[in-house]
Parts: sequence; structure tokens; C-alpha cells
Amino acid sequence: MVSFIFPPHLQAGLAAGAYEIVKTGAGPLIGVARDKATGRIVGHAIGVTGNQALGQVLGNVAGQMAQTSLLGMNPIAGLTGVISVAQNHHIVQQNKHIIGQLAHVTRSLGVLQTTMGFIGVGTVANVAIGAVSLRQIFKLREDVEKLGIKIEQGFLDLTSLIQDQGQAIQEQLDRVADDIKFEQHRMELVKAYGQFSGAIELIKTGLSCDDESIRNTDLANARSMLGKALSIYRNPNILGDVKAPGHLRRVECAWLIEYEIARSYSLQNQLGSSCQSLRSLAEHIRKDGVEVIDRCETEADLDFVGPELLHIYDNDLAFLDVELNQLDWVRSLPPEDKKQLQSLKISDPPASDRELSGEELSQLPAIAQYEDFKQKSHPLALCDQIRLMMKPQLRVDCIDYICDRAQQEGHRTLIPQYLNEASEFALANLFHYFQPRDDFPEEETEEIPSQPVARS
Repeated sequence: MVSFIFPPHLQAGLAAGAYEIVKTGAGPLIGVARDKATGRIVGHAIGVTGNQALGQVLGNVAGQMAQTSLLGMNPIAGLTGVISVAQNHHIVQQNKHIIGQLAHVTRSLGVLQTTMGFIGVGTVANVAIGAVSLRQIFKLREDVEKLGIKIEQGFLDLTSLIQDQGQAIQEQLDRVADDIKFEQHRMELVKAYGQFSGAIELIKTGLSCDDESIRNTDLANARSMLGKALSIYRNPNILGDVKAPGHLRRVECAWLIEYEIARSYSLQNQLGSSCQSLRSLAEHIRKDGVEVIDRCETEADLDFVGPELLHIYDNDLAFLDVELNQLDWVRSLPPEDKKQLQSLKISDPPASDRELSGEELSQLPAIAQYEDFKQKSHPLALCDQIRLMMKPQLRVDCIDYICDRAQQEGHRTLIPQYLNEASEFALANLFHYFQPRDDFPEEETEEIPSQPVARS
């Protein structure tokens, strides 16, 4: 569930009932506040949390909306980008706001790519992938920002960041460093990061231009560079046989670049193109998420990718929906309302120097949610649950199968009317409950069968 964070004066007005959060015609909230009496837009949100429980855990940590988004996605960014290109005042403040977001995204890509290098190509030991799991991604990104660590050619020196992790970690670093196959692909990843970082610098330069034609040319050229970087990450010949953990890292890098391409359109006020890019990104996240699950071969693989995919589903995909709603809403406004929106001053989120504690990181809702599901299910059902979340179309066949088997075995209450409202967790467990007994191994094993029951 997405919740918006407003500046204190707006929050007070909302609490008092003087202001309300704007909704689209279809009903979703979009993170803009207006005066109930006059209908005048009075301001916009400064942050978003994709999960209320996560907001309770993190409190008022700086960059809250970034902390809840694994990929640095931020629905406020699209809206502020639209505001900034259309205004002639507050330009310095707005550019500072956007450039700060670009810096955060650059760090995020460096951290994701670095951990992909740590995982390598083949199967990775449990202790090794645990060192770059969901909670570690947030911690590493925070360390890079707090300590001012430089990203050289898209990779960090993990030796200096992952300390006191034991001999197994150092051995994994050494193995990947000596892996000739990965080193060949590493050079391609360095090239991709070079295109990405060059594009980000060009966007920064373009934003500083007073001449609109020059600014638009720079943004278009930057988008071309982002496209070249994306083509490398999407090249099936690069790490094509990588296991599930490494493949997840690779597609996360691609998603992040796709998001920046969409934002580049909004910076040019090309909202239709930005919306189309965001919709394509959401489709890619869902499709890639299913492929990541399909590549899981062991419970260790699933334990690594499971919490992360749940987090992406609850946060990043939810954030994309919010941003799409915001942009569609702006596109629907009459000229006078657009002019009013463009007069708003962009507010920065409150600053804080407090770092996330280990306890807070361990309490990330996706991790707790995954552990809860794991206690009540088994690997095959967990895989299918995530497939159902990422690809809702699978629910139809799943419900049909459950209804058919339920009627055969006399379970009269399991009918479509009820199953259509059931959670993915319930459907996956029911699906496997009705599977013939010989579909399951008689003894517990760490290996997940290569042919999952619910296929994409």
C-alpha cells in the first residue's frame, strides 16, 4: 500500500480537513494536495512509502522514498520533472532536486552491478549470496553515500565494504576475480556503465542550459546513450547462463536504466512517451521476475531472490503505478490548472544523518513476509506464489484447476466466486494441495524440481 509524505504545513492541513489529496478520475491518490474549499492546488508530496509497515520501521529516515524502492524509483521525481521544465523560476532549486535524484540512481546502479560481480556466473554458496542480499543492498548503498566511496568503471571495491564476513566471503571474491568467463563479460558491463554515467552527466548539463533547444538536444542524446547501455544489459549473449541470483541483479540494472529513459521524456514534457516507457518497464519487471523464479534451482536461490521480488512487487511496481497516475492526471488537466501546477515550489525531503540499524534492515517487511510464507508453505508453492504475483494472468488457469479438483473431491465451497478474491499465497498452496502426491519428493531436499507446476 502506497502512502504519501507531505511537508509539515500540508500534513497539518490534511489532518485538519482543510486540504485533501487529489485523486484521478479512476480513484487512485496521486500525491498532490488541494484546498477543499477553493479546489486550488497547494503543494505536492515530498516522499512515498510503498508499505506502511516499512514506514513504521524506518520512521523519518532521510531519503525514505528511496529506502523503500530497491531501484531508486520515485514517483515524485516524474511530477517534479514535469514542473521544472515548464517553469521560469525556482530553476536552481529544481535542478538541484533532480540532480540529487540522478546521483542516487548512479550509486544504485553501481551497487547493483558490483553485487552482480560478486555473485558471478555459477551457483553461489549460501553465505556468499547472503552478503549481498536485500538488506545488504540497502546497507551498501547507504555506505557508498555516507562514506563518499567512488565507483570506478561501475564497480566498487567490495573488500573494503564487506568486512568481518568470514573467510567464505574472501574466497568468493577471489573465485569471481579468477573467473575468465565472467571477466570477459565484466568488460561489457564496464562499457555499459560508461554509457550510463555519460548519459547522466549529459542530463545534468542539459538541465543547466537556458536555451530550450540545446536542453532538448542534450536530453535526446543522453537518452540515446542510455539506450546503448540498456542494449548491453539486455544482450542475451552476456551472462546468458547465469543463475537466478545473478540474473536478478542483471535485470535490476536494466530496469533502473529503463526508468531513467522514461524520466528523460518527462524532463522534456513529453508525458505520453514517458507514460508509455513506464508501462513497458512495468511489463518487463513482471516478465523478468517470472524468469528469475524459473531459474531457481535450489532453496538457497529462492531464499535470495524471493524477498527481493516481494519487495519489488510491493514497492517499485506500486511506485510505477503512482507515477503513471500522476502523469496521466497532469496530461488531463486544462491549461489553467497546468499553469497553476507549474507555479508550485518543489520541496526537498527533510534531511537526516541517521543510518539504518541492523535491526531495522532485518525487519524489512519483504523479509518478514517471505519468512512467514516459508514457514507455511514449501519451495514449489513459494515459486508459484511469486509467479502469480508477477503474472496475474496465471490466476485464471490456477483457479480453474483448483475448482475442477475441488469438485471431484467434494470441496463444494471452493468456487470461482471465492477463489477470485483469494491471495496468491492461498491459491499457490491450494494448487499444490490438489497436485498428485507423486509430484513431490518424499524426502526434504534443497533442490527445487526443474519443472515447476505453474509454468509461465
